[in-house]
Amino acid sequence: MKPSRGPHRRNYMEDDIDVNIAIVNESPVPKNVDECTKREYRRQLQNWDDYNKKWGPKTVDNLADLKEFVLRMGKAIRKHKDLRPEDTLPYSGLKSYWKQFTAGYRIYRGPIRDEFVTSIKRFIEPRGELGKLLNLVPDSGPRRHATEVTFAWEGCFLWSLDWKTFSRPRFRPLYMNPLLFFLVIFCVNGALRDYRGEEGLFKLLDLKLCEDTPIMRIHWHRSVLNQPLFTGISGKILRAREVSEGLRALGIRSGFPKPPTFHDFRAEGLTNIDLKPFYSDTQRNRIAGHENNQMHQQHYAARNGGIDSQAVYQDNEARLINLGRLFRLIEVEWQPSLWQSLPLMKQRELMQTEEYKAKKLPLLGKVKLETASLVVKEGSESSEECKNLLHPNRKPRRDIKRLEQMKLQEYWEETSTGNIVGSEVYACRGVNRPFSRLRPILPNRRRLADLLPMSSRLRSEKGREALRELIALYRSKSEVYRPGLNKCPCECNPKTQLHVYRCTKKSHHFAEFCFFCNEWLYDFDAWEQHCHSHLSLDHLPVEVAYERVESTFLPGYCPYCLWDTSLSAASRLRQFCTKSKWEAEVRDHGLRWRRQHCPDERCAEEFKNGDSFVCHMHDLHRVPEELLIATARGLKRKADMVEDIRQPKIKIRNAWDDATSVFDTWSFEEAT
Repeated sequence: MKPSRGPHRRNYMEDDIDVNIAIVNESPVPKNVDECTKREYRRQLQNWDDYNKKWGPKTVDNLADLKEFVLRMGKAIRKHKDLRPEDTLPYSGLKSYWKQFTAGYRIYRGPIRDEFVTSIKRFIEPRGELGKLLNLVPDSGPRRHATEVTFAWEGCFLWSLDWKTFSRPRFRPLYMNPLLFFLVIFCVNGALRDYRGEEGLFKLLDLKLCEDTPIMRIHWHRSVLNQPLFTGISGKILRAREVSEGLRALGIRSGFPKPPTFHDFRAEGLTNIDLKPFYSDTQRNRIAGHENNQMHQQHYAARNGGIDSQAVYQDNEARLINLGRLFRLIEVEWQPSLWQSLPLMKQRELMQTEEYKAKKLPLLGKVKLETASLVVKEGSESSEECKNLLHPNRKPRRDIKRLEQMKLQEYWEETSTGNIVGSEVYACRGVNRPFSRLRPILPNRRRLADLLPMSSRLRSEKGREALRELIALYRSKSEVYRPGLNKCPCECNPKTQLHVYRCTKKSHHFAEFCFFCNEWLYDFDAWEQHCHSHLSLDHLPVEVAYERVESTFLPGYCPYCLWDTSLSAASRLRQFCTKSKWEAEVRDHGLRWRRQHCPDERCAEEFKNGDSFVCHMHDLHRVPEELLIATARGLKRKADMVEDIRQPKIKIRNAWDDATSVFDTWSFEEAT
């Protein structure tokens, strides 16, 4: 060859180097996986070793040994879940265990024959021999799309109606409206190089791009390039599983028996991409991370394509209404009558059904309230509304968002009309109410509950105010703010506000704290006059139960003394700051109450028997039924006081003890 111009070619094979035989060998190179996946591999290999130790020796070269291995594993799973023979078991669990075992064995132990792996897969399928024996079922479920109506309803419930209090307030903004809350997170963490802090965020909003520069690049700050922006309680990265579990719990609390997942929201977004004529399939695959259109068709595309087949066949102009979108609207069922929203009488009726006794429905004794769902009637209001939209005699509505507005308007009207006279409304709606008993001591969330549902631009005054409140909520360590119980007279570091309350009362001759006004009074006559002003202005709470919320508490009130005009104002408005004292006071009065009406004079309802009275006190005033029913160890009573109520033998926890629930009240701020 003729010598070429330029530098001489380097011979890479002339250098004498040491060859590492640990990696340069005849072993096949496995797929590179994360460390967490390797831990799952080692866990399944440990199951194989335990199988050999107990029933061995066994080998992967024997198909019968492999079949026995997965059979014993499936039986163990059913035994651990305490399933009956007729109960089903998801197929994906046993399938994933087998895949992890084969992958781990090939990496750490050696090869497994491909025909054996295929045989075991067919063996554990729902239609296979082991699948039929273990009653395995495919758990993928029907395809669902969570539309913007579902998204908007969960957002409104999260901020305006939800009773859940989080361990850290910053967890609340992570679930809804990514752009709005991501801006707040970026601002607080200083993630944007040129727009850091609150002033930088508003500077970013005030930018106006010219026609010559329609796009501006925003740079990340170097300090956040290798650090997680979304952190959990430990300070490490917030895992997707934690957010997914929080989203599921929120969906159940907001009235979805089978709450939508991230996959359902993602499916709706990818389906809507096809409705935009200026997006191609390549762009959709790129944003979704799909290799081809087949993945979208199998897992994301709607079953009803929304094609006006009649117009296409008759060669007519297609109707403007999107039928496919209307059908996707009813795929996610909305049912407000879940267990946490049922009155006591409905809960008892449900507990007496054969389906409940057979444990075919979830029990509160096994799972927390925030993740337990229980439907008592078929159908959903959202599905009925969509059926009306498709009714042939009615003009179809083109604005789907009006559905959500109608639903919210009807819900708020039902829960806000007739405060006490319409007690049935309160009982049926349970804890899902627009105004919370905690509103006076939740300043940030109270203002955000009023600001976020508004339709406004971020650059407007309301938008900037909402951003300021979100920043304050994200930076705070607690949602509760109660002045007056923050500093302890003993100059210690109090862990709870109950400690501050007790220390302050001990350090003064007389001291009493008003939980309506959040202020101390140090004179008995002043306290008596202060209580009289609240009683005269009717600032009395509807729910009188004692509640613990984070480091603070809501005092309990005696519903019988509260309306006893023969007592002094201070005695009527006596605040019980411990649950035991409040329960003892209510139990003492409740077992001696013989009248046919509620002690609250604002309740116009009359009761024919003690059972209806107990249900009323439980549903409306949040007095647990066990405080109103005499037990073997309780106080003696006559037979005509309260009728005997036969409780079911199934042990079930009280719904109000399972969740941090907050309820309605007439607060001093709202009344004035």
